[in-house]
Amino acid sequence: MKKLTKKTKIILLVIAIIIVSLIAVFVISKLLNKSDFHFKYASLDKVLESQEDVLGNKYDNLILPDKIAAVYPKKLYDYYSSGTKRDTSDEALDKAYSFINVFTGGIIEKSDIYIDDTNCFRFEPDEENGKNFIGFIDSNGMCDITSLEALDERANSTGVADTIYLRYGESADVTYDVCGEQYSVADAVAYCERYLEEINYLQYFDGNVELVPSFVQVTKTAGPKDFVADPDGPVMDTNYYYVFYDVYIDGVPLNDAGRTSYDNPYFLNTTLVLQVDKKDHIGNIVRRALMIPEEKTELKGRFVTLESALENVSK
Repeated sequence: MKKLTKKTKIILLVIAIIIVSLIAVFVISKLLNKSDFHFKYASLDKVLESQEDVLGNKYDNLILPDKIAAVYPKKLYDYYSSGTKRDTSDEALDKAYSFINVFTGGIIEKSDIYIDDTNCFRFEPDEENGKNFIGFIDSNGMCDITSLEALDERANSTGVADTIYLRYGESADVTYDVCGEQYSVADAVAYCERYLEEINYLQYFDGNVELVPSFVQVTKTAGPKDFVADPDGPVMDTNYYYVFYDVYIDGVPLNDAGRTSYDNPYFLNTTLVLQVDKKDHIGNIVRRALMIPEEKTELKGRFVTLESALENVSK
């Protein structure tokens, strides 16, 4: 057999590389064509009308819930923000203090508030003078304000006893011991609704905002024992309620996943939470991460249907 020359070997190697490359391109092309996604589009009204119709669909690799939290926005927007800026002007302080004053029943005075290194309005407790609250609020309404007793209950929580998903229509007609007294979840939610209305809480939001009760977390606690006036007092095995609210702007929920990472400054963590630490009493209020849009553009035209989206997810 004739021995191949060096030049012939190089030519054959180049041909082999070309053939392998062509095969690779052919295989990749086939794979891409095989998994080609096809989306169906419709007007916003049609998309919204059919969003609950998909629950009866069957997929080999997807399990759909029995219910969804249907959303019916009138308009959709593309929001833009370079980040939420915090105003520390006297006007911003007045607005922040008006809420602190309402929540603490006038116990915290304006002179107790200082601006911290994150440009939030903050105050510390002064138990000797009966000022048993701690917390902060910024100029956009983001806050975590709590009584020391409620803070102690949070610190001594021992786990979650139950979660009632109001947004999916679950019944709130269940009762737990809350600070030594039987108190139904439904009554707690009704009280939170009245409370927010009485203090006109929406005045602390910017934009066309709506608050919708989302779910209630029943948290087990060993009760207050560290920060209260009598640390040697009785320790009570009881519960408290966290009532979570979805924040809607123009009919669209900014987040319906509850309270997640405290460090996320955008929609993922947008929520309002009230801690009902005893019957008809709110010990803690937490509002996180409402992005303030600098620009918004209304989205028009046609949108992907939910059924089409699920079909492509299944692929």
